[in-house]
Amino acid sequence: MGADMNQSAEDAGADGIPNTVAGRDGILGTADDDVLEGDGVFTVEYYTEADAAAGLIPPGRNVGDVIPGSGEDIDGDGAYDGATRLASVNLTTPLTPANWGGNMPGSGIAAYSAIASLYANQLDGVFYTNHSFCWLVLGGAAAQVNGALVSRNENIIYGTPSLNFNHDARLLGGASGKAANLLPRDLLPPRLLRWSKLDTDPNRYLGAP
Repeated sequence: MGADMNQSAEDAGADGIPNTVAGRDGILGTADDDVLEGDGVFTVEYYTEADAAAGLIPPGRNVGDVIPGSGEDIDGDGAYDGATRLASVNLTTPLTPANWGGNMPGSGIAAYSAIASLYANQLDGVFYTNHSFCWLVLGGAAAQVNGALVSRNENIIYGTPSLNFNHDARLLGGASGKAANLLPRDLLPPRLLRWSKLDTDPNRYLGAP
């Protein structure tokens, strides 16, 4: 978590994505650079008197407060968060069913070392965290995640030959799935929203005509 590549601080620039200073073209000093990333300024929007007059400020917030989720407030808490560090993680919480769900044994687990391994190279599940997902894996076999990983910052260091992510379509689960009310139940055909002729590739240039 202390690696130089851990760019989880909320100083990610206009696109809200870390490590994109050089923009789409990957070349610094060009027009598509994300100049707000890494500038040391928590660039966000603030509630104004106009917001108050329009009744847009929720209870508990005031004029001048950060609008949660605006600008570089990636996690939407309305406060600046620096890079995630090991000190941010509570490793003293007992491994008992009272604190952990899933397939935790009824009697709990005595210590993290009893279940942790640097060679656990396969993870099966859907992992979600509003902050960091941390995984260190070594070994001669490919590391593999079967499911999905949703995280503000992923700290994944692998010493394996490769790292593979597989999304299991059965996660949709149809009408009976656990996420049925959140995910599409069927793969729908493409729907035309707008058609225009382009003279440049919008994926390679800052703007399209």
